[in-house]
Amino acid sequence: MKKLFVIFSIVLFISACSKQKTKEGLAKLNIKSYIDSTLNDPKSYESISFGNLDTLYNTVYTDSAYLRLEIISTDIEIENSNLLIKDYDKWNAHKPIYQKTIDSIKKLEDIAMSNYKPRFIGYQMTHKLRAKNALGALMLQEWRFKFDKKCDIIGVSRINE
Repeated sequence: MKKLFVIFSIVLFISACSKQKTKEGLAKLNIKSYIDSTLNDPKSYESISFGNLDTLYNTVYTDSAYLRLEIISTDIEIENSNLLIKDYDKWNAHKPIYQKTIDSIKKLEDIAMSNYKPRFIGYQMTHKLRAKNALGALMLQEWRFKFDKKCDIIGVSRINE
């Protein structure tokens, strides 16, 4: 029974490692394909290093419910500021109502933050490379690639610019 458990554990470990390498390999392949299609001189491309394939999770600040509350709060603050500029007496009369509304929205934002659970959205990996720019000068560059769950590129940004 012990041998069976050890064998099962080894097989499970190996399969888990091979899946990660597959995703990492797919990410690197997609990066190389992207690089080839965007560089000024793809023949000058020299790979220096790849970072680890890290998991990405959304944050409360990218959650749609929280963002809707932020938009409502901002709209109310803009209307309040416009009213202050146009008619001070009317603004002063509405100030308690405005404050209650903002306080209620802030409480809802706090509830949204406390109930928030991060959700896996994909991966990211950095890549350092050397390649020629449009003027033919060899440049050191570092890029951050974001991938969806299937390791397809969904975002790219230059780190050292």
